[in-house]
Amino acid sequence: SDLENMVATGESVYGDAVMSPFIGNHDILRYSTYLANNYDPYDDWNQPEDLMAAGSGATVDQWDLINKMSMAFCFVLTQKGAPLIYYGDEIGLAGNGDPDNRRAMSFAPYLNANQDEMLGRIQALGQARQDSKALRRGDRSQIWVDDDFYVYSRDAGNGDVAIVAMNKGGSTRTESVSLSGLGIDGQTLTNAVGSGSISVSGESATISLGSWEYAVYVP
Repeated sequence: SDLENMVATGESVYGDAVMSPFIGNHDILRYSTYLANNYDPYDDWNQPEDLMAAGSGATVDQWDLINKMSMAFCFVLTQKGAPLIYYGDEIGLAGNGDPDNRRAMSFAPYLNANQDEMLGRIQALGQARQDSKALRRGDRSQIWVDDDFYVYSRDAGNGDVAIVAMNKGGSTRTESVSLSGLGIDGQTLTNAVGSGSISVSGESATISLGSWEYAVYVP
């Protein structure tokens, strides 16, 4: 709910200006390190472990990091403007504040399974954005929002629509949402970044997502 309020405030302040939503940049600690609470806020020279690169020896569940980081990128890459990916965030690179957030990048074939999974999810989101005018330039409208479940549309007109849904709750959520006014009644929309689809009937659809699951439904 707070996130939706901030997005709406940004839209009202900046209007049609092309802004650049992002999760990380060279001025702040790495998102993966923040999520793992694996940093020292008083010592930017401290070098926390790269948990995504540590494989089975990591002190936290990398899958938990992957789910949370990729959902954050689902939000960023389905927003208006020109999204920014700070190098390394697409594989969950670790780092405290500047200068530790400027570590050397790792590339294939030197990525482990966790980093490959994370990269694949970001690539799928980027491809979905490239393939959808709605995700790049469409108007945004809130469809459903509470503390765990968030759904919004991007609408470029003439049925060029994307429905973005995210569930950060600890269990599966199933909700019937209104899709009125989008011109997609009677259509089946498929998830461009995973499996599954939704059928629109009576200008509504039922969306079901597991814990920390997201979807981008397109015609």
